Amino acid sequence: MEKEPLVNKKTIDYLSELSRIKITEAEKPKLEADLNAILNYVKQLQEIDTSFINLDEELLKIKTNKDLEYLNEKNFDFENDDLIDSFYQRKDKWLEIPPIF
Repeated sequence: MEKEPLVNKKTIDYLSELSRIKITEAEKPKLEADLNAILNYVKQLQEIDTSFINLDEELLKIKTNKDLEYLNEKNFDFENDDLIDSFYQRKDKWLEIPPIF
């Protein structure tokens, strides 16, 4: 028995109306598939057993503000333009990355 998708056309229509974003009929199937893929991935993540993680210890590992200040200073051997120029996919000043999901 196949599971019913979490997002369907009715959900897409509702989200479109709620967000006041016009979505064409041609865009709806891809958006529906993408949202279902994202929600199914989140569902898989929720099934992971994390009971063995001690949250107190993990919180102590978080970097301090001093570490963040260091990162904000100019401690790099390159300029922003060099980094942008070396990016493999660009469109003007925009960097293009592959979709995550």
